Amino acid sequence: MADAPAAVTPPAAPAAPAVAPATAPIVGSVQITNPPPAAGDATPATPPVAKADPPAAPAVVEYKFSKPEGLADSDVARVTETAKSLGLSQEAAQKLLDGEAALAKADIAAMEREKAQQNADWIAALKSDPVYGGAKHAEATTAAAAFLTSSPEGIALAAEMKANGLDNYPPLIRFLARHGLANREGKMIEGAPAAGEQSFAQLLYPKQ
Repeated sequence: MADAPAAVTPPAAPAAPAVAPATAPIVGSVQITNPPPAAGDATPATPPVAKADPPAAPAVVEYKFSKPEGLADSDVARVTETAKSLGLSQEAAQKLLDGEAALAKADIAAMEREKAQQNADWIAALKSDPVYGGAKHAEATTAAAAFLTSSPEGIALAAEMKANGLDNYPPLIRFLARHGLANREGKMIEGAPAAGEQSFAQLLYPKQ
């Protein structure tokens, strides 16, 4: 009778790798430990940021101006508002107002020069007019003035012409001269100038 086979013993399972201890590693025979943080090593808390106080409102200055000649009350009010918005002192605000007055005076002078030049150009145009100028200038302007002042409506129109700087406006003077000459019927108007050097405006306003 044959012998029974010998029982085969399975190989032993490999040993599990050693688990590192939870403690700090050991170098040689000395165990390294991490020291606890010192009491002073804690991160300091961020201090609260102080809020800045809002800027104080500028003091309101009540200006007392020496009003320059040539400025209207509305000009003074406008300069006052500008000075307040800029926070100017009394002295600086007065200088600003004086500068405004100087500009206004310069503008008025420029307008007066322009007006005088325009009036001179109109007179020259009337004197050189082919119909009512030259030798006919004196007669034509005298007839125009007489026609214009022959009625209340004409006198009112003459005042408006002067107020608006149109007392030597060539188209208007030509119109008046044509009608004035037509109404004269060859009669000379008393007080007619001997020479043609007077303008229509001088005939209307001889004392001005």
